[in-house]
Amino acid sequence: MIFVEVIANPSMAMPNLIGVIELAKRKQVLSFVDATFASPICVQPIVLGADFSMHSCSKYIGGHADVIGGCVTTRTLDQWKRLKLQQLTTGSALSPFDAALLARGLKTLPLRVDKICSNAHHIAQFLSKHPKVLHTHYPGLPSHPMHEVAKKYMKNWSGMIAFDVGSSAAAIKVVETVRLIIHAVSLGGTESLMEHALSMSHSSQLLREVKEPMVPPGLLRLSVGIENADDLIADLDRALSRI
Repeated sequence: MIFVEVIANPSMAMPNLIGVIELAKRKQVLSFVDATFASPICVQPIVLGADFSMHSCSKYIGGHADVIGGCVTTRTLDQWKRLKLQQLTTGSALSPFDAALLARGLKTLPLRVDKICSNAHHIAQFLSKHPKVLHTHYPGLPSHPMHEVAKKYMKNWSGMIAFDVGSSAAAIKVVETVRLIIHAVSLGGTESLMEHALSMSHSSQLLREVKEPMVPPGLLRLSVGIENADDLIADLDRALSRI
């Protein structure tokens, strides 16, 4: 099996998804795509030929940071039956209330993702020109190395942005200074969240000796919400001016 993310966490790197799926077919192995960072609105791996597509429903699908769950979509009925058997034998199931929350979230998913992606594009453009930001990683920017390739299969560019301010001290200063944006992990909700990846979601790198850490010390991960884009930009601009 080949397992691949549509957008990598937290670097925002992207594979050639169509190429990976075609490679799996040539090698006669299954392809499993985690599309959580993109949401089902931005990309549909099954339509592209993948065997399995996975989402953390706690993120964009739920949309309100109040449910824990996940889903797997299969390309064939036989694949679904095999997964269903595993689910029944292991006892994994959503509670009725969690299922109701996800059904609620699905009703507004296209509207939320459209607003989030629009906000994210404006913010990424702002960050890419800011003198305090060394690098801005967002698939919707032409500067992203996979931008042209991803245009072939992405319907929109996600609400996730990563940007580098050079050092852990500067990154921590930014996340502690923002007011509208919440200093927290997770993603995909209506509220904007920002984290210093190296000290939060990827802090395990600090617990072992790593000569070349995969996560730069100054990297910040921003999950854009549905707030007013100008307000979010003003919040970021004020925080960046403090470093």
